Amino acid sequence: CPQCGREYRIEDSRIPAGGTVARCNGCGRRFKVDPPQPGEGFTCPKCGTRQPPGDECLRCGVIFKKLSSWQGQGESSASPSLDSPEKMSSESSPSSPILVSFGERAQGHEAGGFMHDSRFSLGSAIRFGWDRTRENLGFFIGFLILGLILIALPGVLADVAEERAPAVTVILFRIVAVVLESTVTMGFIKVALMVHDGVKPEISNLLDCLPLFFRYFFASVLYGLIVVLGILLLVIPGVIWGIKYMFYGYFIVDEGRGPWDAIKASGAITRGAKLDLFLLWLVLAGINLLGLLALGVGLLVTIPLSLAASAYVFRNLQNRLEVSR
Repeated sequence: CPQCGREYRIEDSRIPAGGTVARCNGCGRRFKVDPPQPGEGFTCPKCGTRQPPGDECLRCGVIFKKLSSWQGQGESSASPSLDSPEKMSSESSPSSPILVSFGERAQGHEAGGFMHDSRFSLGSAIRFGWDRTRENLGFFIGFLILGLILIALPGVLADVAEERAPAVTVILFRIVAVVLESTVTMGFIKVALMVHDGVKPEISNLLDCLPLFFRYFFASVLYGLIVVLGILLLVIPGVIWGIKYMFYGYFIVDEGRGPWDAIKASGAITRGAKLDLFLLWLVLAGINLLGLLALGVGLLVTIPLSLAASAYVFRNLQNRLEVSR
């Protein structure tokens, strides 16, 4: 971005011959994206996608350094473009494309102002979640334990206060419990996105999203009402709508959207991907069940894995989302 300096990666195939216009997700600045010149970038040795330099394929999610065939190709085709300051740098996270707006000429299928590719790689999401969890395991364990304590403590105090304290004190504890639960949940989302984007998280990030509490709270109420209504309509609509709007919290944390806007954005980003997301949910549920069976200690690994995998999927779908403004 020429205004704030954020760097993005996007598949070459998504940039039309005449170029397109993108909107920075950080500062909102619109800027022109020119098509790649002959000889720029490289081709993924696994899926064949042409893209800017990086460590991970934007399409299939494969990590290049793990492919033996990448050694020769990386030296010959990626290094020339890394030396130019005018090109996208591989120092930015290879899996952090946060472009959310492209010009009318961008490739895709338009529906209600939104355009995106509908699929993502389930295997790549799980593999990404495992790799990032393994790399940050110590941080994740401490972060998760602290978060769970903050969520549980006000509720425990409220239960104790019910027998000994005035009703006002109990109500106060319940309110604090709701605020902390929402804030910590948003903190989990934020840290997962930071890890995905290659930004080193800190324990203090756990409560960073407190100013977004009311947006998240009202969005959660809307989401709950939508899902309950769907369940009353023969259950299946509730499952579909639950998947459709599941990323509302991510849009609030990542872009600061309002409740209804976040719900709508989630509906757009999941269009055409609901079956894949349902399968992802089943796989993650199974993984966390195994973590629970391991005396509950396994959850200290499976929950961060689930968070990182979900962040991967969100970014993957977000990269294929076009908002026509």
